[in-house]
Amino acid sequence: MRIRPTWEEAARHAGVATARSGAFETSEAFVQYQAGETAEDTYLDGLAEFLECSAEQAAAVHAAILGAEYPGTAELLAWLRDHGLTLGGYSNTNALHWLELRDPERFPTVARLPNLLASHLTGFAKPDDRAFRAWEEAVGHTNAEIGFFDDNADNVRAAQFVGWRGWRVTESDDPPRAIRQALEAVL
Repeated sequence: MRIRPTWEEAARHAGVATARSGAFETSEAFVQYQAGETAEDTYLDGLAEFLECSAEQAAAVHAAILGAEYPGTAELLAWLRDHGLTLGGYSNTNALHWLELRDPERFPTVARLPNLLASHLTGFAKPDDRAFRAWEEAVGHTNAEIGFFDDNADNVRAAQFVGWRGWRVTESDDPPRAIRQALEAVL
């Protein structure tokens, strides 16, 4: 799924003026919320302070981080299932986004994925190796049995460090196509 990668882009999409830009990790409130360490209202108050806007505007910016599923995602999922692969995902995400990600109206393919875990539920965000181990424990697969795709190079390196096969795919790679090509080479 597409993610708007900066505060500036999310704010622009939400129609909120802010002088903040950069990665989401520049907000300590965001990092704590994503790790499940703080409550929603505390997070939104902290985000509003960080973005220099109201809590309602901060909530709109937060919601605007999530874009849409990539075209071809449903077809990729069907292809993966046809090959008998165990599917799932581990998302560095938070309670507000988790509700949206699980909404079949908004994200039908993601909502149908089995074996989904999230950083706010486990307390471990990628690239922490405990995030990868939590997913292994949940699905009963380990090491080279697992193919991992992420747009973050640090996350891919961490997955490879724990023994997973990892590939970096970015939006410009057309992720569904790139994932299928990578797996066709190893299946």
